[in-house]
Amino acid sequence: MVSAFDKECAGLFNAPDLERGVKFETLVKVWAENDDKEDSKSKWVESLCRQVIEGARWRFPPIVWELMKEMGGDTWYAPVLARVSRVANQHMQFDVYFFKFQVDEEKHCVKVGIPEA
Repeated sequence: MVSAFDKECAGLFNAPDLERGVKFETLVKVWAENDDKEDSKSKWVESLCRQVIEGARWRFPPIVWELMKEMGGDTWYAPVLARVSRVANQHMQFDVYFFKFQVDEEKHCVKVGIPEA
Protein backbone atom coordinates (compact mmCIF):
# COMPACT_ATOMS: atom_id res chain seq x y z
CA MET A 1 0.00 0.00 0.00
CA VAL A 2 1.29 3.46 -0.88
CA SER A 3 1.25 5.57 2.27
CA ALA A 4 2.99 8.70 0.97
CA PHE A 5 4.14 10.16 -2.33
CA ASP A 6 5.01 13.46 -3.95
CA LYS A 7 3.71 15.22 -7.06
CA GLU A 8 6.31 13.55 -9.27
CA CYS A 9 4.97 10.11 -8.42
CA ALA A 10 1.60 10.96 -9.95
CA GLY A 11 3.37 12.01 -13.15
CA LEU A 12 5.68 9.02 -13.15
CA PHE A 13 2.71 6.65 -13.22
CA ASN A 14 0.41 9.04 -15.10
CA ALA A 15 -2.02 8.85 -12.20
CA PRO A 16 -3.26 12.40 -11.51
CA ASP A 17 -5.90 11.08 -9.09
CA LEU A 18 -3.38 9.11 -7.05
CA GLU A 19 -4.51 8.72 -3.45
CA ARG A 20 -2.96 7.38 -0.28
CA GLY A 21 -3.81 3.77 0.37
CA VAL A 22 -3.63 2.63 -3.25
CA LYS A 23 -1.90 -0.71 -3.63
CA PHE A 24 1.50 -0.54 -5.27
CA GLU A 25 0.34 -3.46 -7.40
CA THR A 26 -2.32 -1.17 -8.88
CA LEU A 27 0.29 1.40 -9.91
CA VAL A 28 2.39 -1.30 -11.55
CA LYS A 29 -0.64 -2.58 -13.47
CA VAL A 30 -1.52 0.93 -14.68
CA TRP A 31 2.08 1.44 -15.78
CA ALA A 32 2.22 -1.95 -17.53
CA GLU A 33 -1.10 -1.49 -19.32
CA ASN A 34 0.02 1.85 -20.73
CA ASP A 35 3.62 0.89 -21.37
CA ASP A 36 4.32 1.27 -25.06
CA LYS A 37 8.05 1.59 -24.54
CA GLU A 38 9.96 -1.50 -25.59
CA ASP A 39 13.09 -0.12 -23.96
CA SER A 40 11.76 0.01 -20.43
CA LYS A 41 9.57 -3.09 -19.99
CA SER A 42 9.02 -4.32 -16.44
CA LYS A 43 12.55 -5.23 -15.38
CA TRP A 44 12.33 -2.41 -12.83
CA VAL A 45 9.50 -4.26 -11.04
CA GLU A 46 11.59 -7.43 -10.77
CA SER A 47 14.55 -5.40 -9.50
CA LEU A 48 12.40 -3.67 -6.89
CA CYS A 49 10.93 -7.02 -5.79
CA ARG A 50 14.45 -8.39 -5.22
CA GLN A 51 15.24 -5.34 -3.12
CA VAL A 52 12.06 -5.70 -1.05
CA ILE A 53 12.61 -9.44 -0.51
CA GLU A 54 16.08 -8.79 0.88
CA GLY A 55 14.76 -5.93 2.99
CA ALA A 56 12.02 -8.18 4.40
CA ARG A 57 14.79 -10.54 5.49
CA TRP A 58 16.56 -7.61 7.18
CA ARG A 59 19.39 -7.85 4.67
CA PHE A 60 20.98 -5.06 2.70
CA PRO A 61 19.23 -4.90 -0.70
CA PRO A 62 21.23 -5.46 -3.87
CA ILE A 63 22.45 -2.31 -5.57
CA VAL A 64 21.32 -3.40 -9.00
CA TRP A 65 18.69 -1.05 -10.31
CA GLU A 66 16.68 -1.28 -13.50
CA LEU A 67 15.48 1.92 -15.11
CA MET A 68 11.95 2.76 -16.15
CA LYS A 69 10.54 5.62 -18.20
CA GLU A 70 7.85 7.84 -16.83
CA MET A 71 4.45 7.43 -18.44
CA GLY A 72 4.12 9.70 -21.47
CA GLY A 73 7.57 11.22 -21.05
CA ASP A 74 11.27 10.76 -21.57
CA THR A 75 12.56 10.91 -18.01
CA TRP A 76 14.21 7.77 -16.64
CA TYR A 77 13.90 6.62 -13.03
CA ALA A 78 15.21 3.76 -10.92
CA PRO A 79 13.25 2.53 -7.90
CA VAL A 80 15.53 2.23 -4.89
CA LEU A 81 14.63 0.68 -1.54
CA ALA A 82 16.00 3.26 0.87
CA ARG A 83 14.69 2.13 4.26
CA VAL A 84 12.90 -0.76 5.93
CA SER A 85 11.07 -0.46 9.24
CA ARG A 86 8.52 -2.33 11.30
CA VAL A 87 5.32 -0.45 12.14
CA ALA A 88 3.72 -1.21 15.52
CA ASN A 89 5.12 -4.75 15.50
CA GLN A 90 2.50 -5.68 12.91
CA HIS A 91 3.77 -5.04 9.41
CA MET A 92 6.84 -3.83 7.58
CA GLN A 93 7.18 -0.54 5.78
CA PHE A 94 9.43 -0.13 2.75
CA ASP A 95 10.50 3.36 1.72
CA VAL A 96 11.06 3.34 -2.03
CA TYR A 97 12.39 6.34 -3.88
CA PHE A 98 12.35 6.75 -7.65
CA PHE A 99 15.64 8.45 -8.46
CA LYS A 100 15.98 10.34 -11.75
CA PHE A 101 18.76 9.47 -14.15
CA GLN A 102 19.99 11.12 -17.31
CA VAL A 103 20.32 8.54 -20.05
CA ASP A 104 22.38 8.62 -23.22
CA GLU A 105 19.99 6.62 -25.39
CA GLU A 106 22.44 6.34 -28.29
CA LYS A 107 25.08 4.68 -26.12
CA HIS A 108 22.52 2.91 -23.89
CA CYS A 109 24.15 4.16 -20.72
CA VAL A 110 23.45 6.35 -17.73
CA LYS A 111 25.18 9.71 -17.58
CA VAL A 112 27.09 10.25 -14.35
CA GLY A 113 29.54 12.89 -13.27
CA ILE A 114 33.07 12.08 -12.24
CA PRO A 115 34.57 14.60 -9.82
CA GLU A 116 37.62 16.44 -11.03
CA ALA A 117 40.77 15.82 -9.04
